[in-house]
Amino acid sequence: MEDTNIPARNGVLLLDPEHRRLGARMGIFSGWEMPIRYTSTIKEHLHVRRQAGLFDISHMGRIFVSSEGTLGETLDVVGPLVSGGLEGLQPGQAAYTLLLNEEGGIMDDLIAYCTETGLLLILNAARTSADREWLGAHLPRCKIHDLTMETCLFALQGPEALPLLSTLGEGSIVEMKPFTHKQTALGDIMVGLMRTGYTGERGAELMVSREKALDLWRMIMQARHSARVLPCGLGARDTLRLEAGLLLHGQDITESMNPFSAGLDRFVDLDRPSFIGKEALLRMREKDPDRVLAGFVTRARIIPRSGDPIDASTRQVGKITSGAYSPVLRLPVALGYIPPGEAAPGTRLTVRSHRGEIPVEVADLPFYRRGRTPLPEEEM
Repeated sequence: MEDTNIPARNGVLLLDPEHRRLGARMGIFSGWEMPIRYTSTIKEHLHVRRQAGLFDISHMGRIFVSSEGTLGETLDVVGPLVSGGLEGLQPGQAAYTLLLNEEGGIMDDLIAYCTETGLLLILNAARTSADREWLGAHLPRCKIHDLTMETCLFALQGPEALPLLSTLGEGSIVEMKPFTHKQTALGDIMVGLMRTGYTGERGAELMVSREKALDLWRMIMQARHSARVLPCGLGARDTLRLEAGLLLHGQDITESMNPFSAGLDRFVDLDRPSFIGKEALLRMREKDPDRVLAGFVTRARIIPRSGDPIDASTRQVGKITSGAYSPVLRLPVALGYIPPGEAAPGTRLTVRSHRGEIPVEVADLPFYRRGRTPLPEEEM
């Protein structure tokens, strides 16, 4: 077996040699060199929708926050730093929430996993360093332990993901509810198994010590199961999340965007006594947003891309934030911000690309709904 003690330094995934051995085409994302694809993005995307795909997402930040007091005290001191979701969390539960600035802009979106002793925060890769410093400045009496370089994080996603994990560990894994987590053994490897993901499919994310990371990756890839697990790259991760209407930090949400415009107001609890950004959000709530996030589809062969202007008649009304080809719909799809008056489903607009004008139609989100949206009969 290859040496697993490869230096895990910023920019290089611990399993870099394994990804290259599997034929990955590598590329840079948020300062990390990562697998973009192993075969083709479309093949990997559809395999996740039908069976199961394994992603190395170790670029994402992993920070553990704890106070010297009880778990309740940790939740009390961290709670005012996020938009909501932590109140009442019990060990084994998780919540999606937002870090906001004083103006109500979205600094980051994250998932907080509640344990017996504190909170594990999974952060966007580009924000890990800034978030760690920000948390340290606001939580001077808390211990903030950055686990990013001590662990690896994988995502096994698709309809066969949980049954496969159940064959490697406890049968009860298949019964775990979304946004729950636990420490469990897969084979003889202890992992943090989280029922979360970023694809719109059932699946889990797995946090493992760096010493056992290669063993776990290979165990999953070689598992004897009806599903042949494919390794999947960043390309499929992006098209899967876009089909599912999930937002990408740095494109679909930034500090210049607020939860109301981004359609994330359900993750904001304005009834709480106080949290950073609350006063700004209360002022925003008094008036309609000047722009909202919308989905777009087109039958043109040109894909709308981030930054492309969106026009209504001859005037620009917005910009595309994300765009890609949807392997399930077999059409280009995109997200972008436009005025509420232009955002009704069925509204026809035009996207200006350097490759030409693209007629688009506003569509309901998400583009893909698990168990409801039919899959193509054959892979392309």
